[in-house]
Amino acid sequence: LDPEQIKAIPDPQLVRVRSNANQISREDFAREANVPSVYALSPSELAAQDAARMDEGLLDLFQADADTPLTAAANREFVKAFAGKLISPTERGQFSTPAGELSQSGLTRMRNAIFQKAYGDPVALERMAESIQDRNRSLTQALVAAAPKMVRSQRDIAKGSLYDEPIHKDVAKVAGTLVDLRERGLELSDLLNQKELFKTGQALTEDQARLARKMDAWAAAPRKLQMLLDNY
Repeated sequence: LDPEQIKAIPDPQLVRVRSNANQISREDFAREANVPSVYALSPSELAAQDAARMDEGLLDLFQADADTPLTAAANREFVKAFAGKLISPTERGQFSTPAGELSQSGLTRMRNAIFQKAYGDPVALERMAESIQDRNRSLTQALVAAAPKMVRSQRDIAKGSLYDEPIHKDVAKVAGTLVDLRERGLELSDLLNQKELFKTGQALTEDQARLARKMDAWAAAPRKLQMLLDNY
C-alpha cells in the first residue's frame, strides 16, 4: 500500500478479501475468526482490572443504597459512564441486552468491580459471587452499597486525614468468613467457640469477631448491614 495514495483518499477504509486458496468454508472461517486469541480473564482478574481503571469521578456517580440496585433509574448515569470508560466495543454485546438494558453479565461485572475497588479481596469476592444463599446475597448487596464509604476512607488514610486503620480489610475478612461458614453448613458460633484460634491468629481478631456477630445477626437485612458498615 502506498501511503501517499491513502492520504489522497477522503475517507480511507481497509477491506480484506478472503482468498479461496485454502478451501475453508465460510462457516469454519467465521467460527475461527471469532475465537479469542488470549484466554478469558477469571471474574476476579477482570474485577481487579476494572477496579484499577475506576476513578473517583466514576464511583461518585454510583447511588449507593441497599434499596437502590445498580439497575435502578438512579444509577443510569453510573452504568453509562462505566460502560463508556471500561467496556470495549467487542464486550458490549455481553454487557447489555439487545434492547440496550444492562444484562445479567454486565450487572455481575459492575458489582464485582465495585467490590474489588472497595475491599480488594478477590477470594471473598469469588466466594460471594458463587454463593446462592439468600443471606450471602444480602451481604453482597450491603457491601456493594457501602463501597463508596470504604473507598473514601482509603483515600483519606492516604491523605493522612484518617488514622492508618483500613476498615475495608476487616469487613472483607469477616464477609469472606461468614460466606465460607454458611457454604459449609456451619454457623458463626461454631467458629467463635474455638477460642484457641484467636491465639494462633488462624481466625478472627476480637474486633473482627464483634463485627461478625453484628453482620451475622442482620444477615437478612441489607439496609441495616449497610448502616452498620457506613458507621463502622
